[in-house]
Amino acid sequence: MFGHEYTCDRCSQTATYISAGIGYYRLPDGIDIPRSSQPAWCIRCDALRCAERLPELERLQDVLADLESNGLS
Repeated sequence: MFGHEYTCDRCSQTATYISAGIGYYRLPDGIDIPRSSQPAWCIRCDALRCAERLPELERLQDVLADLESNGLS
């Protein structure tokens, strides 16, 4: 885990974000799929929170094509 301080470019408010690191989703068959995170602003709690970082669509399509042609192993 790591921490980083962010400053709003509009109001100059600062907030510290602490990364949750890299996690994973575990499928029923035991395969782990990695998951990464990034800071995101939560409107409800008015603070920086950890949010899942989704890859670009092109990257997801490349991974899917690779899995379809080579399988999961």
